[in-house]
This record gives sequence, structure tokens and C-alpha cells, in this order.
Amino acid sequence: MGSYNLKTISIGEDTYKIKPEDATQSSSGLMSAKDKTKLDGIASGANINTHRPVKMNGTQILGNNTTALDLIAGSNIDLSNSSGAITITATDTTYSVATPSVNGLMSTADKIKVDNLVAITSSEITTIFSDL
Repeated sequence: MGSYNLKTISIGEDTYKIKPEDATQSSSGLMSAKDKTKLDGIASGANINTHRPVKMNGTQILGNNTTALDLIAGSNIDLSNSSGAITITATDTTYSVATPSVNGLMSTADKIKVDNLVAITSSEITTIFSDL
């Protein structure tokens, strides 16, 4: 009577080593062809737990990859990181209305131009274009 395992075959008193074939995408070996195809599709060094890093004001706070998303505080914007939560706070975001002497939501030069525009009716526009 003989016995079989993946490493050897024993027939009577004799034991023979078996070298299993390597799996290919078309034939099974130490794994199924389907699993070999799936494995071949995974990039070398791939890690399911690799995250794109996040930086805040130049300091990495999350991730372990080289291409980073960097959050940078700008004018009137504050960023803070506490216990892994990023807080974005806007400050001084109330703007005054523009006047001819003080900048506001438009420049003073533009405000003067707007104030000096003359209202024109649609019939006046029709007259202007009919004369062309």
C-alpha cells in the first residue's frame, strides 16, 4: 500500500520526492490558475493598507506614500489637527461694501465706473443699433 502527500510519494519501502509544477495563468500548480492570474495582477510591493499621505502646513499627519495631499492654511483660513481630526476655520470673512473711497467687494476704481454708468432703456438700445 502506498501513501501520498505534496512532498513525497511512498511505494512500499521506497520514498520519492515530488516537485510540484509552478502555477501559470493557464494551468494550476501550487495554486489555481485563477489565483495565479489574480496574483499576477497585483503590483510588486502593493499594500492594501497604503494610504495617500496628508500633510498639514508641510507636516505629514497621515499616510505612508510619497505623493502627498498637502493642506495649507491660506489668507483668512486656519487649520488645526487634534486627535486625527482636521479642523478648517475661516476668520475675518466679513467684507464691507465697496464705496468710491474704500475697497470692498470690488475695487474703488470699478465702483466709481459703476456709479457713473448712465441708465439706458431698451428702446434707446434699439435706436442705437438701428443707426448702425
